[in-house]
Amino acid sequence: MRRALSILPRLTRENASQVFSRAGVSALTASSSVITTRREGIRNSPAYVSFIEPEQKMSAPGFVQFARFSTQSEAPQPAQPKVSSASGVKKLLDIPIEDLTNATVFVRVDFNVSYDKVRDEATGKTTYTVSHDSSARILESLPTIRHLIDCGAKVVLASHLSDPGKKGITIDSPPEARAPYSLAPVAQALSGLLQTEVKMAPDCIGPETAEMVAKLQPGQVLLLENVRFHAGEQANDPKFAQAIQDTVKATAFVNDAFGTAHRAHASVIGVAPLIQGHRAAGVLMAKELKYLDGIFQTPRKEGDGPIGALLGGAKVSSKLPVITHLLNRVQTLAIGGAMALPFVRASGYCAGVCEEPEEATEIARQVLAQSKEKNVNLILPVDYVVASSFSENPDDVKVVAATEIPPNYYALDIGPKTCELISDAFANCSAVVWNGPVGRFEWPKFATGTKSVIHILSQLPCATVAGGGETSTAIEQLREPGVLEPSFTHVSTGGGASLEVLKGKTLPALKVLDKV
Repeated sequence: MRRALSILPRLTRENASQVFSRAGVSALTASSSVITTRREGIRNSPAYVSFIEPEQKMSAPGFVQFARFSTQSEAPQPAQPKVSSASGVKKLLDIPIEDLTNATVFVRVDFNVSYDKVRDEATGKTTYTVSHDSSARILESLPTIRHLIDCGAKVVLASHLSDPGKKGITIDSPPEARAPYSLAPVAQALSGLLQTEVKMAPDCIGPETAEMVAKLQPGQVLLLENVRFHAGEQANDPKFAQAIQDTVKATAFVNDAFGTAHRAHASVIGVAPLIQGHRAAGVLMAKELKYLDGIFQTPRKEGDGPIGALLGGAKVSSKLPVITHLLNRVQTLAIGGAMALPFVRASGYCAGVCEEPEEATEIARQVLAQSKEKNVNLILPVDYVVASSFSENPDDVKVVAATEIPPNYYALDIGPKTCELISDAFANCSAVVWNGPVGRFEWPKFATGTKSVIHILSQLPCATVAGGGETSTAIEQLREPGVLEPSFTHVSTGGGASLEVLKGKTLPALKVLDKV
């Protein structure tokens, strides 16, 4: 019988900051899949909204002030789509509890978080804590870790943090050099969240770490030190993978690190074949595959609304495989951001200062032809917010038609009419997937298009899935309590990995898991 487990407090928007403060995290950016509310009262607000305060408001035409709205204490949750299971691989929750009890489980997680650096002027000592900007990655790992603890497993967690090798920093470097790349602050934060000690290993291999693993009791957790302190991790060195297994002596393998699932690294694909027991996808990994891939795998029925996708970002050439794959999967495809500018050139108009090479224009022509051939509703920008210089505060900012971009201006955001087109195109969809911001959202004057996309998608009654990387960064950075409360069915934790799935590729991490 499964033992009851209540070591993790229920996270709400009200108590989250307090919980993370106790856990050693400086602040919390709420994870949309862990702490999500759907806001009512703005469903009829305009598709293109200005979040610029009146005294900062640009004089460009087409901007309207976004009225604030009231929230509800018991808001309905985002729509849950009917989707296929996770890519035919074994899932952790399918493994019998008795097979996990007393088992030593090697769990690859993605704790590649950012740190806040604090220096004590009196002592000169520098300490690091997990930044709120990346706290969601730790939150998302909790269901897998909790389940394994609940089953009485001995849990050994492995992750990378940044890329210390690029700085020439290894496990043999001085402690002060390793500190910014050490996972010790993560162990502290995780201990607070789980309200139980997460032991911190001095390395991911070696006799001292092996001794710590051997002393683990059922239900205890050990976090290995940053695997990228060793060059063999990224090189997928078989000797390094064997050293990890010799140290851990794992009897089961779980991969919950979707953010690195596209990497053919030792802890991702090299260790699993050395383990004789179960090799399964963790709770997060299964969820990511369910939403990013499963939406397209689900058989469609008569009366189902179209499946939609919105792609943004800088270069159309880098996302051509994604576009090609999606043209076979969706019925409505919207393209925004700088990657839409080659389509302006393909139509015979000036795209302003566009860094895309001329071959990108030919790619755009191919996409136009393919969308027509496959009867896909292709939505392209009809207006842009342009600037006289590529800077945060240019001298001149205005909204122009896509056919009237001045030669020496930079198109840095989509305009209001384009946002209305996107809103109308997705209104009747049964599911929408979004990957890539539609403007230079880091600069406030050019964040309005991306804010509007977040608002539009958050208000759809269908399932909405957002890719990781810049997309999830934009969602969290542009969140404004009481003004813009993003609400998605799922926000991915992986940028590169989510793109690979949207290309229709099989992730390397999945190839070494047991099939079902």
